[in-house]
Amino acid sequence: MNEKKTIALILILAFILRIIFIFAVPVFEKPDEKSHFEYIKFVAENNRLPVQEKGQTSAEYFQPPFYHVFASFILRFAKIFTDNVEYQVISLRFLSSIISLATIYFIYKLSKFVLKNNKLVVMSVAFAAFLPSLINTNTGITNSNFSDLLAVLIIYQLALMLKEEKGNKHYILGILSGIAMITRLNLIPVVCAIPVAYLIKYYKTPSKLIKPLLIIGAIALAISGWNFLRNFNLYGDL
Repeated sequence: MNEKKTIALILILAFILRIIFIFAVPVFEKPDEKSHFEYIKFVAENNRLPVQEKGQTSAEYFQPPFYHVFASFILRFAKIFTDNVEYQVISLRFLSSIISLATIYFIYKLSKFVLKNNKLVVMSVAFAAFLPSLINTNTGITNSNFSDLLAVLIIYQLALMLKEEKGNKHYILGILSGIAMITRLNLIPVVCAIPVAYLIKYYKTPSKLIKPLLIIGAIALAISGWNFLRNFNLYGDL
């Protein structure tokens, strides 16, 4: 079996396993699933972001909003057909699974670009596809799945940038960085890897660092800056 057919088979099996986990684990039995669902539900019903109040120790309203706003459109669509909370949760779990499959695909693209050994490429993809703890996370309502996808996309774009003689990844990296900052704050280290990667590429000609980093920073700030201002206004913290 050739590599592409093997990867396709892995993706199919990965999706089947994720479907099993979607239905096998009871609703709200996954970590923080109910809190993330309430966040998405609030956005879907009120068309605005929630505010974390004092004493709401179990709420996830402090989280950056991109995933929850995106997921709210799926929840609105699901509500057209059913008011059953269990079915609504299942629809959002399917969204998480689809996002995880996209992550696995780009892990394949990244592995194929970096690794020269086809067996290592397949092993890398299979590990991401079949690790049980990851499957469980990939089928829950959480922003971690979308943050994983963004992390892989950023690293993949950086790998392309380092390899290409005349790359123009600044705009893509700026967009991805901006979305990352309004998705999950644990992506900050991944975003911080961007200037390090550019420094590695242009250490002999540091003047070439200025333009791409300014472009990336400006785009990222334009996308995510409002959320930091909102947090500072509401909570006195970024």
